[in-house]
Amino acid sequence: MITGIKYVTLSIKNVRDSFDFYTRVLGAQPIAKWHNGAYVLLGDL
Repeated sequence: MITGIKYVTLSIKNVRDSFDFYTRVLGAQPIAKWHNGAYVLLGDL
């Protein structure tokens, strides 16, 4: 039985656009962002 999710890794082409989508549209909390990647917190899973 799965009781939660710790990490999910997504491979994307455009970090800037994806970061904006996850933070502005989905409401994810930005944690860190660099040239080739980013960390966001999305909910309390």
